[in-house]
Amino acid sequence: MTGTTEVLTTHNQFKCMVGSGLPKIQQGWTDQGHSLTIHDSLKPYDQTIAELTWGGLASSEKTPEKTPEKSLKTPEKILALVKNRPEITIQELARDIGKSTSAIERALGKLKAEQKLRRIGADKGGHWEIIE
Repeated sequence: MTGTTEVLTTHNQFKCMVGSGLPKIQQGWTDQGHSLTIHDSLKPYDQTIAELTWGGLASSEKTPEKTPEKSLKTPEKILALVKNRPEITIQELARDIGKSTSAIERALGKLKAEQKLRRIGADKGGHWEIIE
């Protein structure tokens, strides 16, 4: 009899653990002000579909307000910084803009190709010149 009781206890504990993930996710999602609707179905096969809604809007709905203007792109930010500090380095540009040095180098290449910017002098001791 003791063995049967242990098996039932273990089964009930396991049963409580199985399938508890989605309700926990649902609770966490709703605690953050969003919603999660769970649809269970056995037809045509056993499936669970979770419909996530961010901030009260379903992902298929569009926001009624206009999207705000995008901030300046990396090349524009580079030109603004170079205008104030022509001697600025690639590392300093990367730090000030919040991008990697390789992203800065790509943007500089684009600015050079468009003939908007050129480097005068060496990497050390040189400076940037904006071409108007």
